[in-house]
Amino acid sequence: MPRLIFVIMCAAVIAVSTLLRDYGVAFVTGIAAGALLFLYGMSRGGSVGGTKSFERRPQDVSTRIGTALAAAGIGAEAMGRIPPFPLSFRIFYGVCLTVGCLGAIFLAARNTKPAS
Repeated sequence: MPRLIFVIMCAAVIAVSTLLRDYGVAFVTGIAAGALLFLYGMSRGGSVGGTKSFERRPQDVSTRIGTALAAAGIGAEAMGRIPPFPLSFRIFYGVCLTVGCLGAIFLAARNTKPAS
């Protein structure tokens, strides 16, 4: 449950900062939280998952959540770049931001262990 609350707070900070056009806060939050969760998952021996190493190392949810939050932060920073990217790029980065935040929340909610 603490991971779910942490992920929801980070996704909210990224989304609200982007809406308020404070892209630096969104970027730093996404990268910092993403790196923290990614390194935590990797230190436990997990992996993000892939076709070649899928069977060798177990996939870890924290690494996936960390990657999603980092992608959301990078997408937010790219949206605020001056001079702005063309519209197609801004749409792409907006989708990255949305999918990153919602994907991280979904993964954290789906993998919450009930209290025993």
